[in-house]
Formats: sequence, structure tokens, C-alpha cells
Amino acid sequence: MAWVFICIAVGAAAFLVFIILDYLKVSAGLKPKAQLAKAEIFSGLKREDLAALAAIAAPVQLKKGAEIFAEGDQGDSFYQLLEGSVAITKKDEAGTQREVAVLKDNDILGEMALLTDSPRSATARCLTDVRLLRILRSDFQGQVKAGEGQSYQILSHLVGVLCRRLRDMNEQVSRLLQKQAPRANELAALRERLTKEWSF
Repeated sequence: MAWVFICIAVGAAAFLVFIILDYLKVSAGLKPKAQLAKAEIFSGLKREDLAALAAIAAPVQLKKGAEIFAEGDQGDSFYQLLEGSVAITKKDEAGTQREVAVLKDNDILGEMALLTDSPRSATARCLTDVRLLRILRSDFQGQVKAGEGQSYQILSHLVGVLCRRLRDMNEQVSRLLQKQAPRANELAALRERLTKEWSF
């Protein structure tokens, strides 16, 4: 009878070791605070602000071809791409998926989801195996409501960055509209900024 308990104990220990090794594989070399600092939207934050964000950031690994989110999904999380590449696609009037951007290391996806649960405006799909950091809107807003860490400073910084982007974009659109026939390279530059700097 004792051997049954030994077998169960050995099996449970092996399973626990497997879970720990899998976790270590996902988080190996991952320092959320240092990684978050590489994203432009968080680059001006103080160390304590980054530490508060890092406390609610979770590592995510996805395989090539996996969908991070789909156009129309509820926006419930922010992502920072640590490694790999992600295609951003949007449906045209005929319902065909059109690629509008390819994101690389340290690009961000879905930052507006930290502020609102509006539907995703595009689909994000992995072109390679990817590693990301994810911050759930519920966790971020929980920090804000509880007044924990540096949440108000983070929120203020985030809103400031988004407002600056909107102002810059408005100025660029205004300059293009004042011209009778904007050059193709100017339109391409505007499209690049829209797809690289704005949330999906």
C-alpha cells in the first residue's frame, strides 16, 4: 500500500517541477520594470511608477499564427511586444483583412484599453513566436481606484502622452489638408504614424 502513496507523491512532485520549469522558461530574463521603460509611452515615468506597473504586468508567450485579439473584441488589456513581430490587420469594406502595420520589439498594442473598454479597432496576429507583457485593464483601474502605488501619476502621464499624439496628428492632418494635392510620401508618412503610434 505504501508504494501507491510513493507513486502518487513522485507523480505530484514531477508535475510540480514541470510547472515550475515552464514558469521559469516563460519568465527567464524577464524584468518587467526594465522592459516597460523601453516603451515610448512609459519612457518618462519614474522608477516607482514603473515598479507599480511591473507589479501587475504578466508575461505572455504565443506561437506563430496565434491571434492576440480580434477586431471588435472588447478592449480589456494592454500589451508590450518584447520579442517577435505582430501583424495588425483591419477589414476593408468588402470584409477582406488588410495589413496596416507590422509591430516589432518594444512596440505597444492596445494602450487605450487601460482607459476604456471600447471594442478593438483591428486584429493583431503573431507573425512569429512572440513574447509580450500584458496589463489587464481591471488590474490597472483597480490600482487607480484604490490609490495604490503611483497609479494617478501613471494615469496622468498616459493621458498626457495620448493628448500630445492627438495634437501632433491634428497638426499634421491640418497641414496636409491645406495643400491641394498632398504628395504620396506625405500621406505614407501620416499612415505610418497612425498605424505605429495609435492603439488598436
